[in-house]
Amino acid sequence: MRDIGYLYFLASVLLTLVCLVVLAVQAARRRGQALRRVVVVLVGWWAVYACVLLGVGLSSRPTQMRPGDLKCYDEWCATVSGVHGQSEKSVVLVRVENHGRRAQRPDTPQLFVKRGDRWEEVEAPGLRDRVPGKSSAELHISVDGSVQDVLVTEGGGPAPWVVGEEKSPFHAKAYWHVGD
Repeated sequence: MRDIGYLYFLASVLLTLVCLVVLAVQAARRRGQALRRVVVVLVGWWAVYACVLLGVGLSSRPTQMRPGDLKCYDEWCATVSGVHGQSEKSVVLVRVENHGRRAQRPDTPQLFVKRGDRWEEVEAPGLRDRVPGKSSAELHISVDGSVQDVLVTEGGGPAPWVVGEEKSPFHAKAYWHVGD
């Protein structure tokens, strides 16, 4: 679904650009009726897009992953191996992998832990670091308190507006359950 969502988003952006060019031409020619038709098409397209984005996002269900399950964003993957020390201080074990041939770093990665009903972002040293091609890095991330669930996200740019993309504010997330 994610790839189709990006294609739908790209088609929407291209349609918008074409419509803006047509609008400029029709405005220069002073053709009011043609202008209105193009505006109706553009508004209609984005209204359908918004409905699809909301519908897909709100109908999605959270995915509970097991420690060790990989969650990939293109060639960059992450997994939570486990948690040590479930009291006042915990250490979350995260492994990041680069499946690409060249060194790369993730685009705005974030780590969250669940506290009650809320997800709280945790400072994760090393999560934004460059990983050599075809290799992995082990991270030991210190967290205050006990940890039951861990969420790693990645991606910036248009991701929140792409149908089916986890970074959308309307879409459910895939997380690791690490507590008892």
